[in-house]
Amino acid sequence: MLFQRMLRAARLDASLYKELRREPLALTQGLVILFLACLAVAVGAGIREVGEGHSFGRGIAGGLVVMPGLWLIQAASAFFLGRVAIDPGQDKGSGKDLLAAILFSTAPGVFFLAFALPGDLGFWAATIVRFWMVFATAMAVRGTMDVPYYRGLIAAAPGFLLSQVLPGLSAA
Repeated sequence: MLFQRMLRAARLDASLYKELRREPLALTQGLVILFLACLAVAVGAGIREVGEGHSFGRGIAGGLVVMPGLWLIQAASAFFLGRVAIDPGQDKGSGKDLLAAILFSTAPGVFFLAFALPGDLGFWAATIVRFWMVFATAMAVRGTMDVPYYRGLIAAAPGFLLSQVLPGLSAA
């Protein structure tokens, strides 16, 4: 059941998020999906680090520390904008429903394993997954909050942009 839902989230199936509203285990399942996405980043980055002559642990640390932090920035933004910036007359669903949906939107993150691909191929594969996750987050907001897709993008995009800029600022 979990893997079928992950597939539906990755396929940007809006009906999934209506279903999750009635699922008491949705939040727990979403946390499992986030863990799997973080693990995929860790393993992919670890393999990439070994290929570049570094330690596997360096990639693991990035995947298990950095990925959840960046996800938290994006999720907090989508949650806040999804709950506050949507028209007051709209069916907002509960905060728990929206959080579970945002967690499910990390399902494409399992493809971060592709980060292990050599050279630029791994970089571009990971970039595609990042954007895929933005669209999945937008669909999660749309499906949970009953708003047009563009409003879901408005809720998802700022957190994504911030999560891409902050690591660069800290490295400077």
